[in-house]
Amino acid sequence: VPGWSRESYSYFAAKHAVVSITRTLGSSVVYKETGVRVQCICPSFADTAIIKDRDGGDTFRNQLKETFGLLTPDDCSDAFLKLIQTCGNGAAIAVYKGAPPILINDFSYPIMIGIGAAAMAMSKIMNISVFRLHHKAAFLLVCLVLIYMLMALISVML
Repeated sequence: VPGWSRESYSYFAAKHAVVSITRTLGSSVVYKETGVRVQCICPSFADTAIIKDRDGGDTFRNQLKETFGLLTPDDCSDAFLKLIQTCGNGAAIAVYKGAPPILINDFSYPIMIGIGAAAMAMSKIMNISVFRLHHKAAFLLVCLVLIYMLMALISVML
């Protein structure tokens, strides 16, 4: 993709870091200490200098505009107002052209607890040194089959 290069990698990592630090500084513990609300907005592609080609051209900009649409300052400011008016401390929202702001929910902790429990269970059944994607898929399939069987049993009992 024109415009994305190795220099862009740090930009993408920084966007993820902003969401993470927003969640950390937006925790109830930090809020009790500081009284400061922390929220962030993660706009998609906005019509700014960051999307210019290295040679100053518009090839990358035009490709993004055609594929995703480009946000305007008004799009971003409208989303920002919705963020501060309707979302809680530690909230992060994504903004895409033509869509309402999207709250970026943090499911990572409960998911990691579930994956950790699945890894422990699977390691007792199988000799697993690293809990890989195919192990997770197998565990999920077993859980779905068990849920299906349980629901079938309940429907028979009713």
